[in-house]
Amino acid sequence: CPTRPPHHLAYNAMPGCHSYSVYPSAVHAENPGREKVKVAKLPHKIPICESVSPVSDKRWHSMSDAEIEEYLKRLEDLCYDQMALGETETGKTYDFMIAHHCFLNQIVLQRVNQKRVAEGKKKIPQVAFCHGTALKMFNLEEKGD
Repeated sequence: CPTRPPHHLAYNAMPGCHSYSVYPSAVHAENPGREKVKVAKLPHKIPICESVSPVSDKRWHSMSDAEIEEYLKRLEDLCYDQMALGETETGKTYDFMIAHHCFLNQIVLQRVNQKRVAEGKKKIPQVAFCHGTALKMFNLEEKGD
């Protein structure tokens, strides 16, 4: 679910593949022209971990636990609803879920999966789409740097 639209377009261009996507944005409220994509409208910029960024001035470490939980819940509910819509529209169940990035999107999809399993649905494999910088950071942490 939380995946970015270019990936969504590529998946939907594949024969027999249906992708229903969600992404957070402080700018967009909708994504006209991109069916099966929902925007999680944020009242602030997308939170990031970097201390300096031209993209956002919202930092995870400056958010309260309640604000983080509210953010997670908003994405969780929207992803859950978007997945339900996909199953209704296609008459199929999901083969896997893709979370873009290696941070909170993984937690969001884990929660969605747990909710679906509690309802009697099968557990769905969860895949992380990682950027090179995330992999570099992981390798440095593994080395203790």
